[in-house]
Amino acid sequence: MLRWLYPVTIIAASVALASCGAQQGSALSAGVAPAGTSSITPLKDCAGTGGVKVKPCPVHLNIHHTDGIVVTVKGPGVVNSYLGKLNGCFNGKLCYNAERYGSSYTKWLITPGQACGTADVEFDAVNASGGEVGYYFLKVANKYC
Repeated sequence: MLRWLYPVTIIAASVALASCGAQQGSALSAGVAPAGTSSITPLKDCAGTGGVKVKPCPVHLNIHHTDGIVVTVKGPGVVNSYLGKLNGCFNGKLCYNAERYGSSYTKWLITPGQACGTADVEFDAVNASGGEVGYYFLKVANKYC
């Protein structure tokens, strides 16, 4: 009776699934994430995918860290890293700055922003052929305001 409905349902489901993987996010000029990022989101606050880690984590900025803290993105085959989705502080203001450290592709300098607060900063890690290895959420707490 409703045989025509079956193909329409399959087509609609395929279109819905194809649109689920899209991600949007902003990035600082210091690094832009490559296309094709994963749509699986791990737990935040020092957690990642694909064996990617950022050390040290968490980062606590205070009066003793006015020059910032250097963090390193590591993982199996990681040779380059980018800032992924950026999260302003949980209080709605920017509490940190992130920029590449020297000429390294895997080291980043995290410095205090103008507002106190905490945020999760996403780092995307890629291998030598430009393929995504995974990503990591670095928890930053700025107490130097």
